[in-house]
Order: sequence, then C-alpha cells, then structure tokens
Amino acid sequence: MLVLDNATYLDRYAHSLVGVYGRPKAVLTRGQGCYVWDADGKRYLDLLAGIAVNVLGHGHPAVVEAISRQPGP
Repeated sequence: MLVLDNATYLDRYAHSLVGVYGRPKAVLTRGQGCYVWDADGKRYLDLLAGIAVNVLGHGHPAVVEAISRQPGP
C-alpha cells in the first residue's frame, strides 16, 4: 500500500481535479471512534457531519462485526 504525507496527497489533488470546492486542509486516512487521523499522523476530534451519517463513530466494533458477517460475492 502506497502511503503518502498530506502535502503529497494535496499536491496530487490540486493537479487532478477542477478546483470547484477548493483544496482540502488535510487528508484523513483513518478513523476510530470519534477521532480521525490525517496522512501525517495528526489526530483530530471528528466534528464533521453530513447527510446520512451515523452516531456510532468510526470503526465501531458492532458495525464492523455485522459487516464482517455479511456474505461475500
């Protein structure tokens, strides 16, 4: 798996997409509970929300277990 830092991801983003929404401040690479981490390893409290989000956070064990039980292709 290729792992890049924030600056490299954001540079690729800027050169690949039309700047309609502007350039993001960070690249979030993982989440656990109510926290997310960027490509440089900095931790943030996830205060972002949107349509159809759940309140279980990132990687909730009950959700991971339920999805893991689902049949494959």
